[in-house]
Amino acid sequence: MSISDRAKEVAAYNQRALQRLAWAIEASQGQFSLIFAHCNYTYVQQQMTELLRETCPVQIREFVLKKSDSKLYSKIRQELGDQQPEVLMVFGLEAVDDIDSLLAAINRVREEFRKNFHFPVVLWINDQVQTKLVRVAPDFESWGTTREFQTPPDSLSYELIYSLSQKAKEILATFPDSAPDKFLYELNRGIDDLSEFESAWQDLHHHNQEIEPELDASFYFMLGRNYYAKKQVKQSLTYFHKSLDIWQKINRYDWQGMVLFNIGLCPYGNTEVQNLFEQCVDSLAQISDQDLANRFITQFARVLQRLQRWEDLETLAQRSLTLHRANGNSIELAK
Repeated sequence: MSISDRAKEVAAYNQRALQRLAWAIEASQGQFSLIFAHCNYTYVQQQMTELLRETCPVQIREFVLKKSDSKLYSKIRQELGDQQPEVLMVFGLEAVDDIDSLLAAINRVREEFRKNFHFPVVLWINDQVQTKLVRVAPDFESWGTTREFQTPPDSLSYELIYSLSQKAKEILATFPDSAPDKFLYELNRGIDDLSEFESAWQDLHHHNQEIEPELDASFYFMLGRNYYAKKQVKQSLTYFHKSLDIWQKINRYDWQGMVLFNIGLCPYGNTEVQNLFEQCVDSLAQISDQDLANRFITQFARVLQRLQRWEDLETLAQRSLTLHRANGNSIELAK
């Protein structure tokens, strides 16, 4: 099936799912009902919501969870007060930091929903939230019906992965001239929600679509940074090493240096860290543009200085000096 035919098929399927969702909402007026709207892509979710507003006569009240929220029922009560909307649509579950605690709390107070909410509640969920619902809040989950919205054609999944690779490319391109504080801020912030990018990547691999090594490596790199920001070091290292393996296979020495440096920032034993920063310098020494290599190493040094990692800074400097003396090239730390 061509991508064009697949796009038409998905559009028709989602239109039928939207009609069933609208009927369910209209049929539940004045009484509590729980509906899960299952979709892995934010832009499809937004598109379906807009279409629902146009086609469904019921006025939709929206509620958006914050990343820091740990309770749903009490937040809704606080938002609504004594109001009883015709339907409440909840967004943002996939972005909640401690989703397990929030879902466990929902399960504990599930009867409060039924007693006090005399209107249908629509929860937008993705694959990850659905899995957690079944595991953490099985009683609450059993009350609901699910309306599935299909994933987009592979070309759109590819565009999502490509957009993420562009973010990685921007990190590499701007790093030599950026402030250390900016680099550290972005590293510790991560990306709010990578779930739809992960879904797009899985869709592409599931359909055996060919993905350029650079896209795969960039995807793993961004996952590694995101897990680093969440302080999930084990997962972070797993993805950083997957990224590094690909960059090594295609001889991208600038990327090898960048990934090795990020790995070195993760907690390790002293000997392992020392070796990582030596490898980092060794990789950058193979870049044909030695001025660029110097700028990378100088910037790495500034980041380590900002973090007060003096032993690692000395390792970086000593390795640069050793290579400079041995090879007569221009790899050296800027004074």
